[in-house]
Amino acid sequence: MRKVISFTLYSGVTPLDLVGPLTVLRKLGPTWPFRSVVVGERIELLDTDTPIKVVAAETFEAVPSFGRLADADAIVICVPTPLTAGGKPDLGPIRRTAAVVARHLQS
Repeated sequence: MRKVISFTLYSGVTPLDLVGPLTVLRKLGPTWPFRSVVVGERIELLDTDTPIKVVAAETFEAVPSFGRLADADAIVICVPTPLTAGGKPDLGPIRRTAAVVARHLQS
């Protein structure tokens, strides 16, 4: 069974954040030991930060749960980095996601 690299869709996602990495991974060919998939909470049209709408190929059930993160060889975290009212990056989404991931890792 091939390992899975999942890209999560959410309302307001930047399409280029998905297209670039997916293009690179898919060009690696069939011998690449990973399967990439675009997932979302539901399979439905979502707004992006552009006029383009996107839809997930699969739901979260298609990927391993957070409980299996300790078994991962690599973890890539892709979350939004909105700007604060002062124009600086809001690192809250990154910090919250990293905290969830950290609870499931082993040393």
